[in-house]
Amino acid sequence: MDYPKKFDKCPVCGSTSRVVGDEVMSEIEKGNISSDVMLSALVTRTPLYDPKNVILGKKQVPGIVALYDICSDCGTLYCTEVQKHRLIVEVQSRQRPEMPPFFGRG
Repeated sequence: MDYPKKFDKCPVCGSTSRVVGDEVMSEIEKGNISSDVMLSALVTRTPLYDPKNVILGKKQVPGIVALYDICSDCGTLYCTEVQKHRLIVEVQSRQRPEMPPFFGRG
């Protein structure tokens, strides 16, 4: 797949109006936000790595970032863009946490 992948229309009603996207454009026109800022209603980051093969600590791994917005016409939350990035993940030891003492019935 080629990145970035953009979705310009609501998949439910076909509208191109978006709550956050339209507000951001308005603020850019007013000079309150610079045009290179990327804002979204929701952002998900999915690292693509096998945790068994990564040394403990903070590491850069390949990943997918998905941006979401809300349709201004029907209210549907939908993905507006998918990007491929290097993500920083922190791999921690998988030691069992210390369990609290058991209090029996009594």
